[in-house]
Amino acid sequence: MRADARQARAHANRAGRAKRHEMPSRRIGDAYFAGASGVTYKFAVFEPEADIPPVGGVFVVSGVARDRRRSDERRVWLIGRSDDLARTAGQLARHTRLEGVGRRHICIRVEDRNRRARTRIAKDLAEAHRPPIRPGD
Repeated sequence: MRADARQARAHANRAGRAKRHEMPSRRIGDAYFAGASGVTYKFAVFEPEADIPPVGGVFVVSGVARDRRRSDERRVWLIGRSDDLARTAGQLARHTRLEGVGRRHICIRVEDRNRRARTRIAKDLAEAHRPPIRPGD
C-alpha cells in the first residue's frame, strides 16, 4: 500500500511539472536569436497579453520597428532573465519605455532549473544584440 501511495505521489508531481510547463494558447510560433558566442537559441513567441507560465527562463522583447522605410525590420528591444516569467511578463506589459516601440512580442526560453544557464544565455544575447532598453530601465 505504501508503494502505491509513493507511485501516485510521484505521478502527481510529474503531472504538475508537465502542466506548469505547458505553453499558453496565444503562442505565435518560434524565433531564433544568435548570441555573440555564435550559439543560436530557440524561443517561443507570444503576444504581450498571453498568460506566460510561472517558470524560470530567458526573455526577449522583440518587434517590428515603426520606421516606415524599413517596416518589416525586426528589432530586439529588451533581453533579460527571470525566476518567474509570468510575473516578469506582467511587468513588461506595463513598461513605459516599451509603449512607443510599435508591434511587439515576448519571446521566452524556459530554463527552469538552471539559473547559471539563464544568466549565460541572457548575457550572450545582450552582447550580440545590444538592446536599447535594459532590465530595470
